[in-house]
Amino acid sequence: LPITKLIHKLFDDMVNSGKEDMDHSGLLIHLEELNNISFS
Repeated sequence: LPITKLIHKLFDDMVNSGKEDMDHSGLLIHLEELNNISFS
């Protein structure tokens, strides 16, 4: 499942960037930072 591998990598990157205490909502924040956008 290619998407599972991608999500796992994104979570690993999120944890490595210092957001290890966040849940799946941290993934959205991480994606916002990667793409210089904000959904809120």
